[in-house]
Amino acid sequence: MNMNTLNNNDVNILDPFYVRHLDLTVLSLLNDNSPVNNQIFDRIRTKILPQIHNRVTKLPIEPLSMKCILNAIDYLVLTSLSLVNFQSETLFHHLTGDNILLRLFTNQITHLEVSICDKKRGAPGRNEVDIFSLMLSIGKCLTDLAFGLRWIDERIEFSFFDLPSTTCVSSSLTKLVITLHTFDDCLHLLDGRLKHLSMLIIDIMKIRRTSPNIDNNKNLPELKCFSLRSHWYTCFYDNRIVPLLPRMLNLEELTLFLSVITNESTYIDGTQLYNDFLIYIYN
Repeated sequence: MNMNTLNNNDVNILDPFYVRHLDLTVLSLLNDNSPVNNQIFDRIRTKILPQIHNRVTKLPIEPLSMKCILNAIDYLVLTSLSLVNFQSETLFHHLTGDNILLRLFTNQITHLEVSICDKKRGAPGRNEVDIFSLMLSIGKCLTDLAFGLRWIDERIEFSFFDLPSTTCVSSSLTKLVITLHTFDDCLHLLDGRLKHLSMLIIDIMKIRRTSPNIDNNKNLPELKCFSLRSHWYTCFYDNRIVPLLPRMLNLEELTLFLSVITNESTYIDGTQLYNDFLIYIYN
């Protein structure tokens, strides 16, 4: 159910038999999500939620609708949650102080999409790292996570800042979609802290020299799908990408969208890919 289509004449749209996905965001003129007005919120909270709460499986939430919608009633079968346009400090406060959200993360949520939007420009800080780590820690059922950061008008990249492998750990996560700053951050994710990860989709800014204190040797037998997209040219394909791929022993799907500077050829073809890493997988 989308709030753009809600009106007094819609009968079926309010029928609990039809409602599974409750969308409480609307598109503003700035192409950004914004809350519907208070009158609609009150109607949803008092008239609609009591009828459909035990059927809603998917729910997008904004900061201003958190209290009156998410905390208004129990969602017994909710498994998919989108946290949209939260500032990092606000979201961290909810994750550490909201018992209802904590209970959902611990017992129900399997699919989570997070969109952090900070109005103040600056590099991602400790709050973002803590949020990511905390979600993995309390998300006991979490299998699918999409994690994104941006300023009000521009996307920004997330970095682990050389965190030890005892942080950002999950034994349940199988799919991760994330925007990272450097290739080091990618290697941190693949150092064993996400041991059951089968699909990893990364949008990365830079591929450069790797820090020597990263464990880049563990095999990744669970990883079946790997996608890497980089925005900058790199001359470290042979030294950074090639050593990583043979660790993915059971890889079934590979996407590389890279601009590579190399002296040996003008492009990377199937033969080079086979010689670089496919030969290790097939053998």
